[in-house]
Amino acid sequence: MDRWLENNMILRVIAVAIATLLWFQAVNVSDADTTRRISEVALQVVNLEPDFILIGERPEVVEIIVRGHASMLANLQPEDFAATVDLRGAGVGTSSYSVNVSVPRGIELVQVTPGSVLLDVDVIMAKAVPVSIQVTGSLPTDYSSGPVQLQEEEVQVSGPSNLLRQVVAAAGRIDVSGATSNVSRAVAIAPVDRRGVIVGGDVTVDPKSVTVTVPISKLPPAKQLPVEPVLTGKPAPGYVVEDVSVSPATVVVRGDERSLSRAGQARTEAVLLDGASGNIVAQTRVIPPSGAVSVTPERVQVTVRISPDRVQRTWENLSLQARNVPEGHHAILATQSVKLTLAGSRQQMEDISAALLNVYVDCAQLKAGDHNLPVGVEAPAGAEVVAVEPATVQVTIGQGNPATEGGTQ
Repeated sequence: MDRWLENNMILRVIAVAIATLLWFQAVNVSDADTTRRISEVALQVVNLEPDFILIGERPEVVEIIVRGHASMLANLQPEDFAATVDLRGAGVGTSSYSVNVSVPRGIELVQVTPGSVLLDVDVIMAKAVPVSIQVTGSLPTDYSSGPVQLQEEEVQVSGPSNLLRQVVAAAGRIDVSGATSNVSRAVAIAPVDRRGVIVGGDVTVDPKSVTVTVPISKLPPAKQLPVEPVLTGKPAPGYVVEDVSVSPATVVVRGDERSLSRAGQARTEAVLLDGASGNIVAQTRVIPPSGAVSVTPERVQVTVRISPDRVQRTWENLSLQARNVPEGHHAILATQSVKLTLAGSRQQMEDISAALLNVYVDCAQLKAGDHNLPVGVEAPAGAEVVAVEPATVQVTIGQGNPATEGGTQ
């Protein structure tokens, strides 16, 4: 034994063996199994049927936790993993699907977040819809635009069935500002719903644009004419037409110069009054005069004010009476007659005679002396007192028989 220890070669071999053992032990300790969290691993959908489509929001990445030797985990990137959702056999509707992750050899998958995703699968459909073009912009004076001409009256739209149901047309706009000749160009179109709002998502239009032509032509000469409202029929009995107004009061008529020179007014279609007892407001078409080709605006508002047929009538020198003079007294009136104005229907005012009217002062319970009394009126029912002149009368109450001077009662 001592001789072995004294042999340098043997000692050297033993030292190298011990060093190698310690090195392997150190390496194994530093490369022990551990875990690592890896974010932003791309999530892909696979095996979706060709006529199906995913709608709505869905996660685009997942987070995973993996286990393995530290040396193997150190250099791993998100691109080294494949996260997928398999939709083989999936049907239309919303369902939960598991997330599958494939990892490199020697690596163990510990956790996936989220472990499942909620996906909405819809079927792709197509249908034909009409093309709707809105003309925008102002033309120069004396120019007008004709009906829009389309190269394609209908186009195909396709997309998820739940969105496609909302589409009613493919709409676009063409600007003709300042044009003096026909405007023709390709116009981009988009799917819209009944409110004219674009239906987005995965809905597509084929073709994406259509050729639109807007005819532009120079207008014939113009003349501004007053509008004459035409009325027909009569209001209800006891009612009359008090006033008629038109808005706007004038219209612009276009036609050949000879015809316009003869035109003095533009008449409306007849407004019916039969049996009316209240105001009438009608949107009425203006009839173009002979030789005219257009009227602007085409319709005007006719307002007919209808009111009760009430008139006023005045009676002069109606004899004024003193009523209810206290017993043993007499009344002397400063005024012997008054002027009376009444209002009522025309027929009633014509039927009232002076004999049916009474004007008086009420002297009941008055003591001797001078008094200012209001003039009272008795008139047929329905008649309205408008004015009495004078409205008050001075009355002198005296004792005994009335004096022989004028103005006694």
